[in-house]
Amino acid sequence: MVSDFESSTGASVEKPLTQKRKHSTPASSLRGKEGEIYAADSSTGDATDLETSGIEDSRWEISGLKHKLAHTSLKAASTPRRLKNYMPEEEEEIEHADLEVLNESPVDDCEAEVNDDLPCRTLDDFVVFDQDNNNVIAELDELGLEGTDITISGNVAPLKAADLDGVSNNNQDEEDEDEDNGTDGQVPQGVDDQANSSKPACSNFTQRIRLSAILNYETYLNQSGQTEVWVRTCFAWYKLLNPLPGYMTVYSPLYKSVYIAHQAIERAKTDPTLTMAQFLRELRESPDDIISKLTPITDSDFRKYRESIIEEIQICLESTDHLELLSTPLIQTICRTKSAKSAKRAKSSTSSIQRGTRTTGKSIEIGEPKHENPACITPLIASIAQGLYARHLLSVSDFDKKQNVGKGSQTAAATTAAKASIDAWKKRYTDGSKAKTQMEDAKGIVSLADLQLHTKALCFQSNGVRRVPKSRLPQIREDQYNYSEVLIVPMGDDESDLSQEPIRICVGDTVLVNAHLPMPGFEPGSLWDSGDDDAVIMSDSGLVNPNGLARVIQITSIAYAIINERWIMHGRLLLPGRDTVLQEVALPNEWYLVDSCRSYCINTSLCGKIEIPFIQSQQEVDVNEWVGRLFCRFWYDSSCGMFEDVNMHAQAVDTRMPMWCRSCVRKAPRSIKLDKIVAGTRPSIPKADDLVADQRVVPDYLQTAVVGDVEYHVNDTVYILSEHSDQPFQIGYILRFASMATNGNNLKAEVQILKRVRVLPPNKRPPGDNHKYDDERHLFWTPLMQMHDVSSFRGKCWVAHLDEVGTNLDIYKDSDTNAFYSKYESTRLWPSSSKDWVELKPAGGDSDELMPMPAQCPVCKREREMRTKLMSQFLASPSTSPTNLMCGRQPLRALDLFSGCGGLTQGMDQSGIVKTLWSVEYMPSAGYSFAKNHPYAQVYNQCSNLLLDWAIKSHNGVPAQPLINKFDGKTLPPMPQPGDVDFIYCGPPCQGFSRCNRFIKADDIKTSLIANALSYVDFYRPTYFLLENVRGLLNYRLGGVQVGPGRVKGGIEMGMLKFILRALTTMGYQARFYVLQAGNYGLAQSRRRLFIWACKRGCKIPDIPRPITTFEKSNQTNINLPDGTVYAPFAHFNGNAPHHSITVEDAIGDLPKFEFLNPALVYPEDEERNVDWPQYVAVSGQPTDIPGDLDGSRGYVGHMEMQYSNQPMSEFQRLRRRKDQVCLPNSDPSYGELIDTLFNHVSRKFNAVNVERICRVVMEPGKDHSSLPEKLKPWCLSAKESAASRHNGWKGLYGRVNPKGCFGTALTEMSPMGKSGTVLLYDQRRVLSVRECARAQGFPDKFRLYSIKTNDTRDMHRQIGNAVPPPLAYALSLELRNALFSDFIKQLPDQECVINDILGDVYIDLSVDLTKPPVASKLAEPAASPDSDETALIGDEFFAKTESLAATC
Repeated sequence: MVSDFESSTGASVEKPLTQKRKHSTPASSLRGKEGEIYAADSSTGDATDLETSGIEDSRWEISGLKHKLAHTSLKAASTPRRLKNYMPEEEEEIEHADLEVLNESPVDDCEAEVNDDLPCRTLDDFVVFDQDNNNVIAELDELGLEGTDITISGNVAPLKAADLDGVSNNNQDEEDEDEDNGTDGQVPQGVDDQANSSKPACSNFTQRIRLSAILNYETYLNQSGQTEVWVRTCFAWYKLLNPLPGYMTVYSPLYKSVYIAHQAIERAKTDPTLTMAQFLRELRESPDDIISKLTPITDSDFRKYRESIIEEIQICLESTDHLELLSTPLIQTICRTKSAKSAKRAKSSTSSIQRGTRTTGKSIEIGEPKHENPACITPLIASIAQGLYARHLLSVSDFDKKQNVGKGSQTAAATTAAKASIDAWKKRYTDGSKAKTQMEDAKGIVSLADLQLHTKALCFQSNGVRRVPKSRLPQIREDQYNYSEVLIVPMGDDESDLSQEPIRICVGDTVLVNAHLPMPGFEPGSLWDSGDDDAVIMSDSGLVNPNGLARVIQITSIAYAIINERWIMHGRLLLPGRDTVLQEVALPNEWYLVDSCRSYCINTSLCGKIEIPFIQSQQEVDVNEWVGRLFCRFWYDSSCGMFEDVNMHAQAVDTRMPMWCRSCVRKAPRSIKLDKIVAGTRPSIPKADDLVADQRVVPDYLQTAVVGDVEYHVNDTVYILSEHSDQPFQIGYILRFASMATNGNNLKAEVQILKRVRVLPPNKRPPGDNHKYDDERHLFWTPLMQMHDVSSFRGKCWVAHLDEVGTNLDIYKDSDTNAFYSKYESTRLWPSSSKDWVELKPAGGDSDELMPMPAQCPVCKREREMRTKLMSQFLASPSTSPTNLMCGRQPLRALDLFSGCGGLTQGMDQSGIVKTLWSVEYMPSAGYSFAKNHPYAQVYNQCSNLLLDWAIKSHNGVPAQPLINKFDGKTLPPMPQPGDVDFIYCGPPCQGFSRCNRFIKADDIKTSLIANALSYVDFYRPTYFLLENVRGLLNYRLGGVQVGPGRVKGGIEMGMLKFILRALTTMGYQARFYVLQAGNYGLAQSRRRLFIWACKRGCKIPDIPRPITTFEKSNQTNINLPDGTVYAPFAHFNGNAPHHSITVEDAIGDLPKFEFLNPALVYPEDEERNVDWPQYVAVSGQPTDIPGDLDGSRGYVGHMEMQYSNQPMSEFQRLRRRKDQVCLPNSDPSYGELIDTLFNHVSRKFNAVNVERICRVVMEPGKDHSSLPEKLKPWCLSAKESAASRHNGWKGLYGRVNPKGCFGTALTEMSPMGKSGTVLLYDQRRVLSVRECARAQGFPDKFRLYSIKTNDTRDMHRQIGNAVPPPLAYALSLELRNALFSDFIKQLPDQECVINDILGDVYIDLSVDLTKPPVASKLAEPAASPDSDETALIGDEFFAKTESLAATC
């Protein structure tokens, strides 16, 4: 019998090394005088045969910090030099506290929790040596031995940008999350992509360092099943990547033993029956990057490294509580009893564990958020996730068994079963070479065989159509008769057989119609992935259709065409889920109504009848109860991937009146026509023979142009497309329309142009204006009259005279972003002096000395007044019933998941419609900041998984241990119960999806927090749900396979988005998604974010907010849907918006000034300083004159609390300084007061050299390190031999922001050498303060940042940078308020809320004369079975509303 430990034939064996590791006899990495490296055997002193060990030697040449490895083959007979010492580099830097690593991001919040706030870095091409023994090469296990000082040298890089430049980008978005990270150019994201370079890896820029004292090292089995080795110093954690090639043999024993142990544990978990032989084969087939450079692992390795392997297995199993794996065959074989000799040898030596230089690590990953608790998700979400995640990450909680017995089994089966067939379908019909038109032609086509096999589809061929008595409907067209139902006579064995039982077809039924082949060889595949999909189904009456393909439509009308003598039907298309954005993850039996329709000839097209009921809004659907039955809950918008309640789009079936097809209305082109509107009443013109003429009134008509769905009236103020992109709309006042006749889209209007006062120089502005204040809402009238095509109109705004605004101008402006005011008119287009200004009085004002301002549209004025009145009523609604939500329940009780410091909450609560009562946040500092700024909310500073599990158990009466709040150590109160929460919004950690994270993993634990968030929705079932994340989530694949570090192969395209949408729709939620650019919503910052809305059916889903401010990158929010459709919601705006973009100066120009003192270590101070600005010592550890920091122990300069020195100079600054951030129509008259105290206006300290650099960068916008004096220029950013020349000179590092530009995106760290290095002020010698970064994000000044760590501004910067900008959240909240207001309007009694009555107007299309009844048709009835009790004339009921309307006119 062959032992498992016997080598397989032909296997190469690595030469054994001495197992007892001592610094005096290591296998050494040797360096010659010319830089050559050799490997020597420690026992014999002879050169090791590198060809036998499979390791190539390398030539190591040093020029500055640049390393080149030229691979050479070393012959076995060659004798290497016997040098055993490491020779340090000339430019090698010793690690210290202020070491700045190029492109290093800040310490992550979660990382700080586990790693004592230490940064995490990587070391590549590393070598371990003993500094106290002439730098002799050493093993890592020798750390802590008496008489040694072990350290490591290597090429350092930040964890999140290192050693992955040569890997693929996981097929993610080719652009970074936000490209604008600098003022004049893109700040580097890392080194060149090695995959696209012919140069060796080491030819790229490297920064080589020598570590300070190493405290300990740790080995980890990470979440991806990979082995990692980490070392820790006082200043950072370092992940060891690749050893220097010549050091490989020394590193091999440690790494091989740990790797074998880890792989044994990982594979024993997956397959408990695995044997040693199988294990060896698997190891050889899939080695990691380091092992692949060694010889193949054989059973001899187990003999050599047995003790180390067993020790590592015991460490891992004990630390991860997986001791049950000790009973598996593989682990038992490896861990057989040690021999007495081995035990004696082990006893006589001390291990690194005993010395305390190695610590036991759990199965976690350093440098990334640590959610060690398994993801808690509900059974429903788990069933949907099954088969989508790369591996089983999810721990399903025992959740409400009464409601969820068996729930999810069908959804899981549907997801898994349909996947294979849908993948095949996608391969056939979504290939990139296929034209989009061909894909559109294939949508909705299914196999009749597939439907008939799995559903109750009734298939037939029509042999005639019969009328149903009393089914005739009023006639609306002269060339056809309308019917509510007909009878279809199926075809028998022959065409003359009419004995078949007739089939009743009614308006509103779902039927099957023949579909033609969209392309040769088309095969739709099965929805259920079973059976013979391509069989031709034969019914009792014969062949269904020649190709067996059909579409499903809902009939909207049945008519008889008089001229053609044909029976026709008109219908709207329904799509199976695979033809929506869900594609392969969709339920196979759920169908979706779409806005696609056409007419069909009944005799030749109708081929079957199928039952697809439209589920009512309040009806819950358990998909397990609908197995084998089709159903429809949603209308699907294929232009943007939105799912909306089908009942809001399906016409109600009326047996008395013909149905109008909504799809036809939506598909109609945007028509432009000239009409009139009744704007009021006036006395009639008296006639000589009419004595009572003055008692009569006649309509007062106002000209109006209808552009699509928008009506523009004379006297309206409108937005007009600007001539240039990324500029504000022009604003014009409509004087008249050019002609009474319409001419397609060429209808023009004469407008008077208004301009913004802020575009004028201060000395040319109107008298009495605050020339230092740039008010975006202040307009002036110009003498310019222009003719504009009405197709260039992009909405209406409101311009009021300043005297009509009221006593509080701030309420007027802050309650409506489209509200402007004016008081002056200029006699010149561009006024040059005070003589050019003319003061205006309000329209209808009493003053005879002033010229009146043009009158406002009376129709829009009444509409605005009524809307304000109803909004006040809506916001003041006292209803408290949870079922009365659509009637204006106030406010929505909200739960903020993954809340951070509360950016989303700050914006959501600002609309007055949301009250956030609960917050869940893992990081203590962020949770503490949330609690201090939102004292009315209960903050759960704990793991979201533990909290959900706790809430579920409490709801089910299961005893559970109370949880502790992390930032204050207090026992947490119970979580809210289902029914308590109306709104859940969240921003799950985005590192797993961000393009900034190049460590893409197929089964990243962070991505499971999406499932956790959806489980909160499943448990609480709120009315509304909002999810925020980075744009990279759109392209994140699920179900892929990890093929290497940062490389994921295969998987489901847009898998994470599809999973979210599938989960939401399965729970019955309407859903939509879009990407917004924060710069378009009142911020001086580029930040694109994805938002996914969901709400219960029956409620209106919030619209996408319209841009408020212009921004140069506004066109980067487009979404490419899987079918090739590009969703560009604001393309028709051409980058225009109502207001100018916010600049850096607009954001921070009013904040107090202060500067760093120049330490003048390299150059003497020779620059003039502003004596009015405080000058602070900003060198870390040096004494200062700031109270509380006299010893220099603080990590910042400035004051956490101080007074303002200036008044606001822009609208942005005024909004940030408001005491009350909530502005409602019924706000208190005192609204608009400003706060007095400024918080967090402090900047971090640096070492002396960096402070001098910051002070010495030329004081001009856009200047960076290239403007520094020669001796202060960092070598790695400027030297010719560095990588700077390949990276545009690292433009932007040590950069000054542009006051007329915007901030970069990454504001989580104020590091001039970091990813976002443009952090220097444009007018002051310092970096941005915490408050200035908060201003960039739009936080109000009264929002104070806190840290549980003393003197830590980095913590505050991280909280700001990770938050959702409050103005962006506010824009979303306003759309939520509008949606609720719309539902509120629908619920009001008719006498209180009839749109026409509200306005006091009657809207009439005067292009049609409604006063004349239509002429009765004299054409003959259809010959088939005329009904004697029906008349061809239109009934009186049909004319009732028309006659009433005409009488009103």
